[in-house]
Amino acid sequence: MIKATLVHFERVNTRDNMTREFRVESQGKIKSIKVASYSKGWATIVPTHICHIEDLAELLEGIFKNGSNFAKEVMRAFEYNSVFCGVKVELDGVQIVVDNKNFQKEKIIDQYKKGVKSKS
Repeated sequence: MIKATLVHFERVNTRDNMTREFRVESQGKIKSIKVASYSKGWATIVPTHICHIEDLAELLEGIFKNGSNFAKEVMRAFEYNSVFCGVKVELDGVQIVVDNKNFQKEKIIDQYKKGVKSKS
């Protein structure tokens, strides 16, 4: 069973003074993430290292689970309060968009696989 994603804001990236870096407390293999932007309720995540879609999908599903503090921490880090809509992330050149209607791990993996297939 996938647990709620818990993150802690660590710092603003000094290279671009925009990207926020977070430590991930609750998920398996992904220990940190970067959020490049937060606008109109959408967080754009940049994976901090090479990761597999299965690990990323678990983290993304956990964002929408009860008990997750992801939205709260992102809004605090960006000093921008709004209704949280979802997450955008690019993996292997495939744009993945996740909201409260398609946050299940299997749906995220399917979205990724369709994107990979359409690229080839």
